[in-house]
Amino acid sequence: PFLDGELPPPAVTGDVTLADLRDFLHRPARAFLRGRLDVSTPFQPDQVADAIPVTLDGLEAWQIGDRLLREVLASDDPGATGQAVMLAEQLRGSLPPFALGLSVLQDIVEKCQALLQQSASLRTGPIRTIDVDVDLGGGRRLTGTVPRVHGNQVVSVSYSRLKPKQRLTSWLDILALSASCPDENWTGHAVARSKAGPQRALVGPLDHRATEWLASLVDLHDRGQARPLPIPLDTAAAWADARAKQLRGMDIDPVEAARRAWETDPFNDWGIKGEDDDPVHRLIHGPSARVEVLLDAGLPDLAWQLWEPLLAGAEKVGVL
Repeated sequence: PFLDGELPPPAVTGDVTLADLRDFLHRPARAFLRGRLDVSTPFQPDQVADAIPVTLDGLEAWQIGDRLLREVLASDDPGATGQAVMLAEQLRGSLPPFALGLSVLQDIVEKCQALLQQSASLRTGPIRTIDVDVDLGGGRRLTGTVPRVHGNQVVSVSYSRLKPKQRLTSWLDILALSASCPDENWTGHAVARSKAGPQRALVGPLDHRATEWLASLVDLHDRGQARPLPIPLDTAAAWADARAKQLRGMDIDPVEAARRAWETDPFNDWGIKGEDDDPVHRLIHGPSARVEVLLDAGLPDLAWQLWEPLLAGAEKVGVL
C-alpha cells in the first residue's frame, strides 16, 4: 500500500482559505501529496508537433474557445478584444492554414458568441470581487475572495461541457458568500456548452444550512490531510449522481457509473483516459487500478458527503 495507515493530524490546524479548499475539492489526492508529503509527480511536457494541422481535435478547439471567452469576459471592450484574440490565434500557428483555419475559427467564435449572448442577462452591472470571512467554530475561520460577481450573481462561462469542476466551484462560492453575508440572496450560474444550446447549473439562494454545508466541506479538507481521500472529482460526481437517481427509483448502478469515469477503456480509439491514468492516482493506487480500490477506501460515503446537498435539490440544471 502507498500508506500503512493515516498520518497524524497536522501540527497546526488553523484557518482555511477558500482557494485551498477549492484546490482540495478539485484534486484531493494531489492536495494530500503536495500539502502533507511535499511530493509532486514529474512534469511531462507535451510533445511539440512539427506537422501543419489540417483540423483540430476537441482539446485544441476547447483551448482556443477558452482563451477567447476568458479574454472577452475580462475586457471592457469585448468587440475589440475578440478581434485581437482571433488575430492572435491565426498568428499562433495552431490553426489549419488559409480557408480551413478561418472556417474552424469562425465555428469556435460562433459558439462563444452564443454563450456570451445567452448569459448576457446574468452579467448585468459591473463585475466585482467579494471578500468572505466565515466563522467555522473552535476559533477557526474560512477566508478568501469570490470573483466574477455581478450584483448578487456569481457567473462563470465555460467553452466546455458542464463538468463537475465548474459545478463544484460555483457551489463553493455560493456557500462561502451565503455563510459570510447571510442577509443577501446569492445565486451561482455555471454556464457551459451543450448540443441543445448553452446550459446552466443554478444554485441558490440558500438558507441557514449554508454554514453547515460549508463546514462539511472543510471537514473533508481536514480528513484529506491524514490520507489521500478516494474521491477523484469526476468519479465521485458520477457515483453520487447515479446514487441520487437510484434513490428516485431509476434503475442505475452507482458502481458502474463510477467505473466508467475512473477506469480507462482499453478499447477506446479516441484516446480518452479515465481518472485512473492521472499520474497522482497511478502513484497512490498503482497503474490500472480498479474502481473497487476506491470503493474499499470509502468512496460512497465521502462522495455522498460532498455531492448530496446539490443533488438533493440545491442545484437545478437546464438549458439557459
